[in-house]
Order: sequence, then structure tokens, then C-alpha cells
Amino acid sequence: MMIEPRHLVQLAVIVEKASFTEAARSLNVTQPALSKMISQLEKRLDAPLLSQRRPVLPTPLGEKLAQQGRLIQTSLNEAGQAISDRQRGLRGRIRLGAPPFFLETLASDVVRDFSHQHPDVAFEFVAGFLDEVRDLVLQRRLDLALGPVNATLNAPLLRTERLILAQKALFCRSDHPLLSQPSVTAEDLASVGWIGHSPGSVITSEMKADLFDFGVEGIELVVASASVSLLLSLLETTDYLSYLPLFMMRDAVRSGRISALPVTGFAPRTPLGLIHDVTAMSDPLVRAFADTMKTHLIAADLEILRTFPYLSPK
Repeated sequence: MMIEPRHLVQLAVIVEKASFTEAARSLNVTQPALSKMISQLEKRLDAPLLSQRRPVLPTPLGEKLAQQGRLIQTSLNEAGQAISDRQRGLRGRIRLGAPPFFLETLASDVVRDFSHQHPDVAFEFVAGFLDEVRDLVLQRRLDLALGPVNATLNAPLLRTERLILAQKALFCRSDHPLLSQPSVTAEDLASVGWIGHSPGSVITSEMKADLFDFGVEGIELVVASASVSLLLSLLETTDYLSYLPLFMMRDAVRSGRISALPVTGFAPRTPLGLIHDVTAMSDPLVRAFADTMKTHLIAADLEILRTFPYLSPK
């Protein structure tokens, strides 16, 4: 037999208040409406729910059904709170696709600070390059994708949110021979080996394009890998160079084993931001997470610029 959940909730309030008058006031209904509901429910069940009405005392069946009403009301309250928290950006799940370098360098700091303000938020991170994570956003398997927002999305339902104008630089080991030269030329850069990301990485294509514009043609890409640990290990132990956004290298620079190479006239920048569907930024939770990411990206850039002031764009 089906019983309307709202009737069980009303029964629970009647039993709790031990009074039809007080229950009617609490539920914002009339006392006759509650009396009629109880009478109809008893008729349908063919069993009494109350052993007396003044004050209200439930029968064993009435008490059992009142307990179910309390559980329903608790569930409704929790559901309402969850909706309210989500609307205020306090609860939910963030699904982000990002380059491996971001996930292995700054993601933990972003999660730590965001979780401090939003302890009931869960995270799902997927490592991937721009085309991969963009497609996952398009399929609604991710909420956001981090990447260069000057790239063509080829997807009318997607939008971009620029976080920073990311500056890029050339990096090498802290005792690299080129650091002792008074100036570094295009010929110097063409004479060394290079470490790049995987061929599918936008950073690798940008590296080749920016170096070509600087006059460095046909660079030798000795290693191409998405492994952050491999890239840093090779930078620290070889004369190879690499080209990366500043924010990605904050921790490596802090170690003292990696340095930024001063190259006059070479300070490429690219808009970096979030790729999302047309409604994502209307979600307070996503908006707050995007703002936290922006804060960390800017801070990482500024930290390296303070360490190597010669990298600041003129």
C-alpha cells in the first residue's frame, strides 16, 4: 500500500507536538486538514494510528509510521542543505583536465587552499593535453580543462576563461655554461639539445614556433616526454635546455638546481585559462575554483620573476 511521504511527515509532527493545534501551526496547515488526513489514513490502513488525541498518543503502528516520517523529513532537510551548499559554492565535485606539469607542480597547492574554504568539495583530475581534455569537457566528462586559450576550440558549445597571460622562458641547470656568457644568441640556442613535451603538447609546438621567430631554426629535440620527473632530471644533469611557462617551474627553481636562461629579446607569452561549456561559470563552485587557480598561477609567475628579474617583459 502506497502512503504519501508528506502524510508520514505530518504524522511525525503531530506525534512530536502531541497536539493537532501545535502541529498545524508548525506545518502551516489547518487543524481540520490534519484531522481529516489522519482519519483517511486510518481508514486506508484499517487500523488506528492514535490511541488518544488530547494529548496525542500514537498506537504502536502510529509510532512506527511517525519514525518513518522523521526519516523522510531528515532526508528532505539534508537534500535541501546540499542544494543550498552547491548554490553557494560550498559542496560538490570539481572535475579538471590539465597538463601533467600542472598536476605535478601546482595542483596540490590549489586543492589545499580551496579545500580549506570548501571542505566538502571533492576533486577529480585527469592528465592530458589540450585536445584530449577539451574533448572530455565537450562530452561532459570534465567540468573544466586548463590550457592555452588562444587555440582554436572547434566547438561552438565551449567557452574560454582566461586566467593569466602566462610568460614562458628557457630553463637549464644552475651551472650551465651558457649562464656564464655575457649574452645568449640564437646561434648558441641552435647548438644545444632540447627537451620537449610529448609531440601532442601545445607547449612543444609553441617552443618551436617561438624559437623560430627568434631566429633558431631546426632545433634538435633530444627528448620528448610528458614525464615531469624525467624532464627535470635531464635538465639538472645535462646541458640540454627546455622551454616552459614560469608557473610550471616554481618548485624546480626553488630547489636551486634549475635556472632561467637570460636571453635578450626573448619573452614569449600566451593566454592560459580554462575551457568549459557555456554554463560552467554560472556555477559558484566552479567560479570559486577558477579564482583560486588564478591566484596560484599569478603567484607562481611572480615568484620566479622576483628570482630572475631579467625575465620581466620590457
